[in-house]
Amino acid sequence: MKNPIETISITDKQLYFLACLTGADQVLGIAEPYAGYLTEDLQEEWDLIKTELLHKGYIFEDETGLYIDEMVNSLVAPCGHATTCCYFRYTDKDREAYEGYFHFDREVVVEKIAALGGKNVYELRALGEPLKASKTMCNRIRKNAEEKVVVPSIELPNAIFQQIRGMVETASIDEICATLMDYQCHQDAAEAFAQSLKAQWCEGQLITMSWHQNEWSLNGMTFLTSSIANWLIRLFVKEREDWVCISPSSHMEMDEVLQEIILEKLIAQTI
Repeated sequence: MKNPIETISITDKQLYFLACLTGADQVLGIAEPYAGYLTEDLQEEWDLIKTELLHKGYIFEDETGLYIDEMVNSLVAPCGHATTCCYFRYTDKDREAYEGYFHFDREVVVEKIAALGGKNVYELRALGEPLKASKTMCNRIRKNAEEKVVVPSIELPNAIFQQIRGMVETASIDEICATLMDYQCHQDAAEAFAQSLKAQWCEGQLITMSWHQNEWSLNGMTFLTSSIANWLIRLFVKEREDWVCISPSSHMEMDEVLQEIILEKLIAQTI
């Protein structure tokens, strides 16, 4: 493969066209751009897209058919054929918010993000092999490198957790702590988490979609870091209701957990 920093800019329709040339029938993270098209309209649209791609040099045509440029193919193919796709977003108080998808196959990972200033335009960038790419993802999260805060995990209904997150801007630490204590949270844990919410550095979410044993599976984790502590937040079901488990984490533990979520099914496919 060529230099891993190579990047291309592409529209959703162009990406679907190229993915179809590779034999794929979907691109995770992008809505079907041709839904509702009549057959004759679809052919007209595809002729237009083909012309655009020929002009860009992403494809070429001869008497035997259409072919994708080698570098372009190395970026497009994982988007249509990857067996693991990660949705990754985070906000950092000192940096611009991020949202993107990472398409993993066994040899290479491609990052797909919305391009600045363009509707339905994406940038594709190769990140190298899966382990390296998963480390790159984790390294983007600003984490607290201090020793892990030793307090029990917090469990409470997700509806209450979302309510607490919504009151962070206006509520005091004592008010947040009191709300947590209403759900039998350990006082030390409630105080540490309330302080972290008020001193937040980074907040985000990782969701992994993996094709394994002929079915798609989902796994995910929300994370929060602050000047007080790092926290991993997992959703679970209790008595038919969505709850969250909020656990303190060291920066190394956070990396390990997130990397395991990213690579779990990919590793299983090689066994």
